[in-house]
Amino acid sequence: MAAMLANLGARDVLTAASGLDALRLLSERNGSLEAVICDLGMPAMDGVELLRQFGRTGFQGGVILMSGADEKVLNTAGKLADLQGLRVLGQVQKPVTPAQVTGLLSRSAAPRARRRQYAAPLQVSPQSIRDGIARDEFAVWFQPKVDAGSLKPVGVEALARWRHPSSGILPPDAFIGVAEREGLVGELSQILTSRALMEGARLHDNGFPLTIAINLSGGWLDDLHLPDFIHATSQAAGLRSADIILEVTETGVMKDLATALEVLTRLRLKGFGLSIDDFGIGYSSFEQLDRIPFTELKLDRSFVNKGTEDATAHAILQGSIDMARRMGLTTVAEGVETEGQLELVRMLGCDRIQGYLIARPMPTDELIAWLRARQDESE
Repeated sequence: MAAMLANLGARDVLTAASGLDALRLLSERNGSLEAVICDLGMPAMDGVELLRQFGRTGFQGGVILMSGADEKVLNTAGKLADLQGLRVLGQVQKPVTPAQVTGLLSRSAAPRARRRQYAAPLQVSPQSIRDGIARDEFAVWFQPKVDAGSLKPVGVEALARWRHPSSGILPPDAFIGVAEREGLVGELSQILTSRALMEGARLHDNGFPLTIAINLSGGWLDDLHLPDFIHATSQAAGLRSADIILEVTETGVMKDLATALEVLTRLRLKGFGLSIDDFGIGYSSFEQLDRIPFTELKLDRSFVNKGTEDATAHAILQGSIDMARRMGLTTVAEGVETEGQLELVRMLGCDRIQGYLIARPMPTDELIAWLRARQDESE
């Protein structure tokens, strides 16, 4: 393997005879390795145990899993690595070819750059969120959704952003959890939803009548006034209910099932679209489809990312799309990052695409410029 990597142009290749040796090398380099190729069948400490140890160190490089075991064992090891917080570039069965290694290593740079796009603060406190609300620091960016066949823009998803005074632009993962735990999510959600609807109306005013998807926090679904608030706010912005899709996750619905069902049913009666987000990763996704009048199903990015290589992920994607079609639901593949993933979900019959291959999330002015440029290209 070392000789193969050298022939492929790798400049600094380290080899470890065992898992313990690999941990020693990682420690000597202070964790600063671009990628690790991990053989699951090592002596003394096998690859699965090594992955657990790597996860504990907070290793940020890419991981490629290699084994002579059958594909299911290799895929399960990959899922374990994900759960350890590792960035798995892919799995490959022995014997390994140079083309396979080159393809997997090529994935190591882009995700790393994406993680550095945001600088997380050392600590997000409830008071800092309150201060951010008072200083009007919370904003909404949009990520386009396109038709899977034509790649024509058909909608956008509104994504929360915090213009933090010392840490730059923060994504929702940095603050939504704290807001939910501290009882601030209702106030924050009202601000973000109002902003998303007003900015969405700007898109319509500029000649781009796209659907606007808004994420509803599970902590907000216990507010019985939510349907009336969204209806009144959308009307004030000049948008129809049919222009708006409200995305909810299975875990959010489960927090207070009876209240959430009432809120979501009333929203659907008012004409809003309902989307089940991250479909397939929870235990009761299918049960929720039976309970709630969804109009859209979003395929979780973990299955989209692995579907070109992982037979199980491929089967889940195919089964989910086929089921959604029979139920009359629109399907959206999120997290599409490569041409291979695009071709896969197209082949399986997915309706819409969202992901970095199409466009990153962006402020409204940038989105309008992006939409105009695509419009000019198609004319």
